[in-house]
Amino acid sequence: MKKFLGRVTLVFIFASLLQAERKPNVLFIAIDDMNDWTGYLQGHPQVRTPNLDRFSEQSVVFRNAHCAAPICNPSRTAVLSGLSPHTSGVYLNGRGHDWDKSEAIRNADPLPKLFKDNGYQTLWAGKIFHTRPNEEAMAKMWDDQTHADGGYGPDSIHDWIPKSATRFKAFDWDEWENPDSDFADVNNTQKIVEFLGRKHDKPFFAAMGFYRPHNPWTAPKRYFEPFPIDQVVLPETIEKDLEDVPEAAIQIRDSAAVHSELVKIGQNKPLVRAYLASIYFMDDLLGQILDALEASDYADNTIVLIWSDHGFNHGEKEIWGKSALWEQTTRCVTMIQTPGGPSWSVAEPVNLIDLYPTLVDLCDLPQPQQTLDGMSLKPQLDDVEAKRSKPSITWYGADNVAARSKDFRLVQYFDGSVELYDHRNDPKEWFNLAQNPEYSSIVEKLLKEIPSERAKPVGKLPLGQEL
Repeated sequence: MKKFLGRVTLVFIFASLLQAERKPNVLFIAIDDMNDWTGYLQGHPQVRTPNLDRFSEQSVVFRNAHCAAPICNPSRTAVLSGLSPHTSGVYLNGRGHDWDKSEAIRNADPLPKLFKDNGYQTLWAGKIFHTRPNEEAMAKMWDDQTHADGGYGPDSIHDWIPKSATRFKAFDWDEWENPDSDFADVNNTQKIVEFLGRKHDKPFFAAMGFYRPHNPWTAPKRYFEPFPIDQVVLPETIEKDLEDVPEAAIQIRDSAAVHSELVKIGQNKPLVRAYLASIYFMDDLLGQILDALEASDYADNTIVLIWSDHGFNHGEKEIWGKSALWEQTTRCVTMIQTPGGPSWSVAEPVNLIDLYPTLVDLCDLPQPQQTLDGMSLKPQLDDVEAKRSKPSITWYGADNVAARSKDFRLVQYFDGSVELYDHRNDPKEWFNLAQNPEYSSIVEKLLKEIPSERAKPVGKLPLGQEL
């Protein structure tokens, strides 16, 4: 009997040692153009996000999280390289701001490569990059790229927003009545679900990138039905909101459509409705992935990280889209679930640039060859009261930058003009306090936190903003 008990004890100890040595898997989920319209962040009263909300109850929520840049390319480049735009020189979409043009990034270890180099199986489905590295570099990052594409479509069949209107391409919406499989998100979700259902001999880093709720806001018709058009609530705004902002703020914002035109043709409510439907659609697919993980062999040893690349405006400050440095544009979804870890809400300001060093810490990976610009979020995963020593910094071009502390947002533009908002009393940023002498010390303090040394842009900047 004693020999039997001894063997049982040895088996238990051996199993425990194996468990301790087992590397955690990572499920890395990106959402495109997703702002704070979730139930748990209460960004819109009508939004339906049951799966994001249930995940928020099982994870650490960073409710004051912001992007490194308020547009897809520099934001995602920052997350995957660990380098801020002011280090990499990748500041914008287009204009030559490509991944491969940055010497700093070419000499860096991209996040998936670091995992692959350290024994992880790496899989990619959907939109993770915006501009991609060359094929050789991609092969060093990913074991499986079979569902790397898909695109933003299907496009709207109707021109609800007439082509005569001032708008970006594919800025439109539609209730889709053709098969769900027309959407890349549906097919990519199935890819991840199938992957989680298989046996894996190595730990994995699986990345899923949802295209929705990026435009065109086409979604299966059933996702529109919970939002009757006559009941749609528009974001709250005030008249003459732009009167107290600098001229540079008006000059740099890049709205995907003209607010006054959308109001005139009666398309502001339909667009809000279509965004709500697109979120609901994406959230439903997310639920399929979370359910698949829960039913898999990996539920107890997988870190799940859900993030969106930036925020989005629906008429606030007369913007439709991103491409500005106000709260609704920079704030993004960021949640982390660790095996057996806590579930709480963190108020300290964090940035997407912090995701890379956080995963290095959580997975006990060696430091990459580049010096990471972010700070690990592990202290906040260990202690809800842990403080952050720096504000969150967001770049829009090389000379437009925002610093978001726990209570304040400061924006400095290319001509030196400044905005300041007190989020304790003005969460919608309606009242610019930069010229109020009572806040001069706060302005001065936040200005000092903005890096003065900035990488030369790898591409062109808009006229009037050249370095």
